[in-house]
Amino acid sequence: VYIEPIAYTKVVNSKGETILEKIPETHVVVRPEVASLMKDILRTTVNPGLSYRAKLPAEMGIEVAGKTGTTQANGDFWYVGFSPYYVGGISGDSGANARLWSAIMTPIHQGLAPAKIERNPNLLSVQVCSQSGKIPTELCALDQRGSQVITEYFVPGTQPTETCDVHVKVEVCTESNML
Repeated sequence: VYIEPIAYTKVVNSKGETILEKIPETHVVVRPEVASLMKDILRTTVNPGLSYRAKLPAEMGIEVAGKTGTTQANGDFWYVGFSPYYVGGISGDSGANARLWSAIMTPIHQGLAPAKIERNPNLLSVQVCSQSGKIPTELCALDQRGSQVITEYFVPGTQPTETCDVHVKVEVCTESNML
């Protein structure tokens, strides 16, 4: 939901009478299911992703998500993260911003109830082949690297409808190891 940035919400005089009042305009800019998928993607950057240093202490039980970034020529390093409670961003000149974000957010979250980043209940849980993104066949589970069948979430109507065409059964010559 977009919320219009405003400089004030209410101005009252010494008698408590409202002189000015501003209620920001709001409107939906992204479907809730799409926003939920984006939050889930950003959650995986921290749990167990490359921004793992942004995690809050495990005993707090509060899940976080976020994104790192850099400006041109690595002039600034950014980390913007969020929990179910707060959002915050850090800009600096090193890659340690996720750790600094956690150091700042940990005391802010002290005493708050454990919370997870909730997934929208309208999303569909669908098994797909991690290599093709399509509906898996039995061959996807037999991949020599281990099963390639994973669970992904989709906005209804966007889930795959075709079956995997990456995993195929072939005969290999035992002498030459050629097809």
